[in-house]
Amino acid sequence: MLRGLGNSILPGNLRHELIDEVHWVGAHPAFSEARRLLREHGIFQGPTSAAAALVGRWTASTRPGARIAIIMPDEGHRYAETVFDDAWLASLPGWPCSPPSEPRELTIVEPGSEADWTWLKWARRSLDQIVHDEVGKEGRSH
Repeated sequence: MLRGLGNSILPGNLRHELIDEVHWVGAHPAFSEARRLLREHGIFQGPTSAAAALVGRWTASTRPGARIAIIMPDEGHRYAETVFDDAWLASLPGWPCSPPSEPRELTIVEPGSEADWTWLKWARRSLDQIVHDEVGKEGRSH
């Protein structure tokens, strides 16, 4: 999930109980990965696709022998004047950045920055279970 792009939209066909992990990739790591994919592999995809590739690459490195499939939903041509434009990127606060080589694991869902990449073991729980578990953890930490 790329931070800020439809995060509040819950599709009716989403079944949280089928999800093992959720990764939140900030804009900066996604932009860096999009440019790396083009530079190193000639793959011209947008930042949502790049975020999926970043997570897929990390997942493959942590699970040798596993078959990893990713969905790359956006093409790079839509971002020629933004993500692939050096001047546009230079105007962003916090750019250039050193993208994280791996995600930071969360125990509860928490806000992140545009430079973050985090993940949560969803463990095939329902959304209600996640919310209930988090409310319980927050209550115990005070």
